[in-house]
Amino acid sequence: MSGKLKNGDIVSILVTEKDGGIAEIPPELTYIRVITATSSNGNDAEQIAQDEENNEQPSTVTLLVNEAQGKLLAGYEKSVHMHIALVCRDDEAKAEKLLNSQKKVFSKRKAEDSNG
Repeated sequence: MSGKLKNGDIVSILVTEKDGGIAEIPPELTYIRVITATSSNGNDAEQIAQDEENNEQPSTVTLLVNEAQGKLLAGYEKSVHMHIALVCRDDEAKAEKLLNSQKKVFSKRKAEDSNG
């Protein structure tokens, strides 16, 4: 998927236990913006696409996440398989709605933590 992702895409992160199981999307990782996809040589996807003779494929995706999402992703990195699903592309109004709904997950959790 990383070879097809574009800067600004909105994605969901699916996680599956390493020994199998059902894939699920954690509520905290439902809508995340892609910053870029990068090859193992450090070239961004946009650079790779411009160089027609280049056979590199992106191998890393950089995501714009908050601290809680970053910690969750770091924890998942060793314990589960993660996959990326494209949710939205080239529709900034829809992207903003999705990202705002993602922020509400954290607002709700913060309120719950304050109350008890």
